[in-house]
Amino acid sequence: WPKVGYSLIGFGLCATFVANFSITLAYDSFTGLGNVLEAAKDLQGFLVRWSDFFDKIYTKPYTRVGPYLLGLVLAYYLYKWKQNNPKKLKL
Repeated sequence: WPKVGYSLIGFGLCATFVANFSITLAYDSFTGLGNVLEAAKDLQGFLVRWSDFFDKIYTKPYTRVGPYLLGLVLAYYLYKWKQNNPKKLKL
């Protein structure tokens, strides 16, 4: 079962990356901090693009699930590691 779980998490991460890339490309959203600083020179356009970024990417769960999935993998890894080495890990 761990292989199935890892496969599903890997698929979820890939889907998140593809969703973020596709939405960013389709809506001409910000692609990095350098672009945000450059876009801020035109304040009205910046505010429109910033609200689009929040509406289309930042607030959607399917674009933000990546860190959650990585946390699941890390928690499972630490759980298994602690079972094998109970005295070495102090949390």
